Amino acid sequence: MARRKRPAKNNKLFLKVSSLMLGTLFWYVWSGVYPLTRHVSIPLSFYNVPEGKMVSAQDDLHVQLRATRPAFIALDDEQLVVHVDARKFADGPNGVAVTTDSLFLPDNVRLVDCTPSNTVAFMKTVDLPSDPGYMVDCA
Repeated sequence: MARRKRPAKNNKLFLKVSSLMLGTLFWYVWSGVYPLTRHVSIPLSFYNVPEGKMVSAQDDLHVQLRATRPAFIALDDEQLVVHVDARKFADGPNGVAVTTDSLFLPDNVRLVDCTPSNTVAFMKTVDLPSDPGYMVDCA
């Protein structure tokens, strides 16, 4: 019994369809679900600072974030800030540990590394002027 050859047209169609499927698979894997890493410099922000006190620390921290490309596109770098509660600070140097809790990130963005992971904030008393005319009412 003679073996029938498949027409060349079917072979070309199979190659085209399989190339399209393979290309779509690579595009999907590498563009959307593959996690990326981004290095960002972010500032420290102190809240609950007692009246008459001032807190100073280094300007920026360097963090490494990991997320997918769509998550990074939705993330606004200008809104990334490390929030530190200064209510329990004493005068002088105070240790500040940077954790995921102090950096409010979306659920799909993960903090990988922070340099430095522990920093020092200095609190000092400032003399407020006793002249009531010093304060300007902007209302």
